[in-house]
Amino acid sequence: DKKGIPRRVRAQQWVRRATQRYFSAPLTKLPDGVVLPKEPELVFDVKNKELVWFGTMKPAQRDIFLKLSKDAVFRKAVGRLFGESQPTEMRAHWVFAGSGFIVDMQTKKKKYLAENGNLICVANFPSATLDIAQASSDKGANLLYEAFIDRIPPVNTEVLIELIPKSRPVGKTSPPPPAKPRGLPR
Repeated sequence: DKKGIPRRVRAQQWVRRATQRYFSAPLTKLPDGVVLPKEPELVFDVKNKELVWFGTMKPAQRDIFLKLSKDAVFRKAVGRLFGESQPTEMRAHWVFAGSGFIVDMQTKKKKYLAENGNLICVANFPSATLDIAQASSDKGANLLYEAFIDRIPPVNTEVLIELIPKSRPVGKTSPPPPAKPRGLPR
């Protein structure tokens, strides 16, 4: 920290659910008489029958939308969009993904994929040595996580990363392991 006192934190505290993305909630139709405001922009997608929101919804914005109707289904959809758009610490845990090998087409030598630098990931890269036990990506709607910038130490802060093997998730709040391991080429 700023006083030079070493601190130990779980890496999950430095990662949060992605917030700069679209969120959707099922909604068959808008309640009668409801006209969505242009600002802030909440969109009803008629084709997909869903309410759509981009980014983090503020409590005041949620309250504006909730005042539009007493309809329970509409209010539930707004509540879901609000809840899912809030920045929350990552709960997934890391697992040994093992990376994989490829054969270099020019040299015909076997190459370990993790040598590209993707040691610890949150986006299920085939080259990752450690990755999260949850389907994720670094693309669009499948982007689940991003840096929790407010919690990450400033640039040039010394950080010691400890990789401590565990045979099972730590603590009661850890999510269960995935149903089946990720299929990677070995």
